[in-house]
Amino acid sequence: MKKKKRFAAVLTAVAALYVSGCGFGLKTESGRHSDPESSSEEKMVNTHITYVEGNSERQTETGLESATESPAAVEIEIPDTAEYIVSFLSDEEREVFAQIYDGLSSFDESIEISPDVIHKDDVGDFIAMLTYAVPYIDYIGQEYTICIDSSGYVASLEITYNKSRKQSESERAELDKRIDEIVSQISPDWSDYEKVLYFHDEIALNCRYDDSADNPYSAYGCLVEGRAVCEGYSKAMQILCTKVGVKCIPVAGKAYDSGESQPHLWNKLMLDGEWSNFDVTWDDPVTDIGDNYVRYDYFGIADSECGSDHVADENKYFSYPEAFSASANYYKRNGLYADDSEQVWDIMSVSVERAMTDGSGIARLKCSDSEVYSAAVDELFGGDSGGEIFTILRQCSEEVGGGWSSTSYSVIKNDELCTITVILSSDQL
Repeated sequence: MKKKKRFAAVLTAVAALYVSGCGFGLKTESGRHSDPESSSEEKMVNTHITYVEGNSERQTETGLESATESPAAVEIEIPDTAEYIVSFLSDEEREVFAQIYDGLSSFDESIEISPDVIHKDDVGDFIAMLTYAVPYIDYIGQEYTICIDSSGYVASLEITYNKSRKQSESERAELDKRIDEIVSQISPDWSDYEKVLYFHDEIALNCRYDDSADNPYSAYGCLVEGRAVCEGYSKAMQILCTKVGVKCIPVAGKAYDSGESQPHLWNKLMLDGEWSNFDVTWDDPVTDIGDNYVRYDYFGIADSECGSDHVADENKYFSYPEAFSASANYYKRNGLYADDSEQVWDIMSVSVERAMTDGSGIARLKCSDSEVYSAAVDELFGGDSGGEIFTILRQCSEEVGGGWSSTSYSVIKNDELCTITVILSSDQL
């Protein structure tokens, strides 16, 4: 089944008068089956930007300028989630950021901004940048008007909202309460890696991908209602990580499946001083093995690996940090990473034993490249006898006990990211 992943359209507003919403999904894996009854056609949403040229101007020696006074300066208040992104802005751009942020927070229908700062051709990037930086702003309508001066610079914004201020404040209170509940479960001795792992699993296990949900593009939809799309997943991760002091930003771009691309949103996080990619949406696959299966294929991967099917869009106002390291990778951190084929047997044995001991019933392995991966698949599942996986299952079940079968299992293989997941079966089945 393809998951449809879609942003709120305002995030991708550009000067071309409209952009489409987005949707994307994970392709069906081996061992997982699509559900035609639950799939749906991609819904396209248009953001219409109306440009109104100013008609209140006066002639000066230097040309035309607005006859109205510049808006009063707004004290710059930068939310914690925005620190990385806003660091790229000039002082003038930071002032405009503050003006728009203040206006949106107050649900102002008309927001005046400093003149000669944001050109009409760049306003889409600017608003996208702002909404990436402030994930709580999820109530902007699909249409807004840009008032420009004779030089093509934005003078004001006319905004529509898809929620009332009262409703938004109520949802924010519920969201903050839910965030506090989640964060309260963190032990004081946890590392940042353990906190991120906890957030990753909390989101994946308690949110269901649903593009027909009431609030699919918000952290509220993800964390409170438990139904969201990629934007909701990404915003939830951004807010939770920022809450505990872990740098986390959203990444807007495209994801690819069998040559087909669609817009998508994921995250970059900094752990131990190094940036890496995280995609909770794609680690929460739709499967036929139950709701408790979580992937870690997109947990802490470098750009070189993420770039095989994720490509970030460019934005005039900020740049994404490069992620060279995979030191935060789940498989590496947990000793489940095979650098060569000789390690496959030992790692899978350890993983199966852990799965039986902790009761999860899920054994995992990641290979360093396609050559090691191919050798691992042949060793574990090839041959007339069904591969060495049965020998591993038998030995581990004898040592551990607990009613695990040594004669049946399910396997999920990710050929692109070279991961193998073995779902153990119970003897009771």
